[in-house]
Amino acid sequence: MSTAKSREDVASYLKDHPGVTLNWLLLASGLSKNGWYHKPQEKTKPLADKQKIEAVLIESPYYGYKRVTKQLQRSGISINHKRVCKIMGEYHLLQVRKSKKVPRTTNSRHNFLVYANEVKYLGLVVPSWVWVSDVTYVWVGNTWAYLALIMDQGSRQIVGWAMGQSLHRSLCIAALTMALLNHRAPRFHHSDRGVQYCSL
Repeated sequence: MSTAKSREDVASYLKDHPGVTLNWLLLASGLSKNGWYHKPQEKTKPLADKQKIEAVLIESPYYGYKRVTKQLQRSGISINHKRVCKIMGEYHLLQVRKSKKVPRTTNSRHNFLVYANEVKYLGLVVPSWVWVSDVTYVWVGNTWAYLALIMDQGSRQIVGWAMGQSLHRSLCIAALTMALLNHRAPRFHHSDRGVQYCSL
């Protein structure tokens, strides 16, 4: 007997030779039992799946492949997230995220004098008693800008601010200058232990 190359060959040989056992025939043909009993599922055409994915994206254009998969599964469509990702990649439906490198605003590694935090023992404070300050960053146009803020802890009002491209201590000085020009100096001025504040 010539070696059977496929499942169909084994099936036709079995039909023609009913006395041959299946185990012997599988061994002779080199086909495994899994290969014999496995019935391949009909694959859905990628175009049909693409149309279903596009229908979800029309409703929610900012969905990624994971959310699209969940939405399709909620609709009763049996589909794997890997398949959705593959189809969305092939048809350029994936959203490209531009990662913005987030700047760091606090550098506590310095040799300047650091004062104890006395504000935490005060509890509730009245307006103009404590000012708290910090530096944050905001996306302006196509770059990051640094924003130094001084807030009255009692009234939650911003009393001074300054914006710039650098984290130099002059940014914090400009915010403090604005606050002191418009308001009476507080009893306490609290900030983090970053180099901008400790170098003042």
